[in-house]
Amino acid sequence: QSGSLNNLTLPSSMHAIVLNTIKYSDKDLIVELLTEKDGCLSFMQRINTSKRAKIRTAWFQPLTRLDVDYDDRPTHKLKRLTAAQPLPLLTIPYEPAKTTMALFLAEFLRVTMRSEPASPLLFEYVWNSIEWLDTCRESFANFHLVFLLHLARFFGFEPNLEAPSPNCYFDLESGTFTTVRPLHPNVLLPEEAQLLPTLMRMNLATMHLFKLSGEQRSQLLRFMNNYYKLHIPNFAELKSLKVLQEVFA
Repeated sequence: QSGSLNNLTLPSSMHAIVLNTIKYSDKDLIVELLTEKDGCLSFMQRINTSKRAKIRTAWFQPLTRLDVDYDDRPTHKLKRLTAAQPLPLLTIPYEPAKTTMALFLAEFLRVTMRSEPASPLLFEYVWNSIEWLDTCRESFANFHLVFLLHLARFFGFEPNLEAPSPNCYFDLESGTFTTVRPLHPNVLLPEEAQLLPTLMRMNLATMHLFKLSGEQRSQLLRFMNNYYKLHIPNFAELKSLKVLQEVFA
């Protein structure tokens, strides 16, 4: 009886966000999704470009939001989607700057969420942030900085960027300003740390009011990347980081 139970198809329906696709063979893709209930999952998906297909390959673009059903048999190492319905993206696939940002954020989420347990609150934050970016018509150049800053809260290491006294160092390990230079090398010098309170004041509603130069934006992105690298085990180098810096320089 237990053997027959293991072969049952256990349908599971939920929201999901596309993070990555890898061509596995001429006929199959491996699709990595961030799911609402189960965190990051990988699926084997048949390549199908037909408009009549039940699940279309074209739907698996970075940050596409889906409603999915899948076969959850424990005997399968890679799950298979049995149904999917996309929430079509309005602007992200068609505006080069947003496409670049989506590639970076999808890669970032894949690296940071790979071994994290499911978090409905984190998922809701990502889901709603994608909707904001997709519907925003202008002044979104700082979106990725605001997104990464507030994402850290869900991992439990949001930096404390309250305005410091002049000439403070920023300790990347503790996530706080300090008047005394730490003995370890993971520190921002006062001239590097002076931008951080500006970042703290930004949110999706107000970030258009902050005029950053390309160099300042790159500097803040390097800070966020290095900060996560210190706090997330086995944080991999991001291939899309350099491209994003060039686009928003």
